[in-house]
Amino acid sequence: MRITLPILLALSLVPYARATIAPTPFRILNWGSYIDPALVKRFEQQQNVKVTIDISGESLDMYKAIKKEPAKYDIVVPGSEFVRIMILEKLIQPLDKKIIVNYNNLLVDFMHRQFDINNDYSVPYLWGTVGIFYDSRKIKDKVDSWSIIFDPIINKNKFLLMSSPRETLGAALKYLGESLNTQDLSVLKKAFDLVKKTQANPYYRGLDKDVQLTARVLSGETAISIAYSGDGIQGMAQNPNMRFVLPKEGSMLFMDTLVIPTKAPHAKMANMFINFMLDSKNAAQNSSVLGYPTPNKAALALLDPVIRNNPNIYPNGDVLSKFEFALATGKLNNNYIEIWRQIESVKPKL
Repeated sequence: MRITLPILLALSLVPYARATIAPTPFRILNWGSYIDPALVKRFEQQQNVKVTIDISGESLDMYKAIKKEPAKYDIVVPGSEFVRIMILEKLIQPLDKKIIVNYNNLLVDFMHRQFDINNDYSVPYLWGTVGIFYDSRKIKDKVDSWSIIFDPIINKNKFLLMSSPRETLGAALKYLGESLNTQDLSVLKKAFDLVKKTQANPYYRGLDKDVQLTARVLSGETAISIAYSGDGIQGMAQNPNMRFVLPKEGSMLFMDTLVIPTKAPHAKMANMFINFMLDSKNAAQNSSVLGYPTPNKAALALLDPVIRNNPNIYPNGDVLSKFEFALATGKLNNNYIEIWRQIESVKPKL
């Protein structure tokens, strides 16, 4: 029917209303402050989704969360050491590489690791190192060794240990000249004894997590902490008196991944999110904002040379040769649990 002028005029008096579709809920389980909020907003706008991010302090907690509520999350960001466990327990699903076309942007060095040899279930997200964060106004001597924490003769400053067993026990193991993936119980016990002695140091101020470690150094409460590289770089940006260094004995090299739970409510959108995060511009932006290095080859060329050439963010091969990825604790798993329970029970002498 052709619309006549009277009808057209009548319709013009009706308030204009455009049909809108409610955004799809999309839930992510991530570490704290571990994605650029601007990228989240961009993804929401592009895909008409509403992203909710729940925060977890450890990969173990992520594992427990998706095991308890397998249909709650669309994306989870575990450390690489938990990916194999999640695969074996069928907690995560294969990726759809027809959707994830930006998969080819990734550096080969971070692909085909033994926990997911063909990257069927996971893709590298960000990586980094565990090192030493300190206030150079309080510590005048050169800091290049774990001795600044584990040697009581040298360590005369208030300090924090990381409340994560693999990182703290790993630091102790490297200081002792051992692999942080040792399967020798006697060696693990030596690291435990070293941490216990370190906790007896009157300058010990307890365990803490993630950015809280660097925040307590920045506030002046303590002078030293074990820290993740990204948190250390962010701390240096906040205060030029702060330093983040990699110990000469080596330490943990970590890589966090993007995975999709087996019962994710929006699996297709989850694959689209992974592809979005692997876009070279998005990956470069995320890395620059967070201070963590990217495993995205296409993104590296887009980084500020000051960031790309910073050896504390992108250490050279000689330095990295002393660093190790954490593997599953294997036969020592129960020993780790018991040892860490004892370490957590120690209260600092304030």
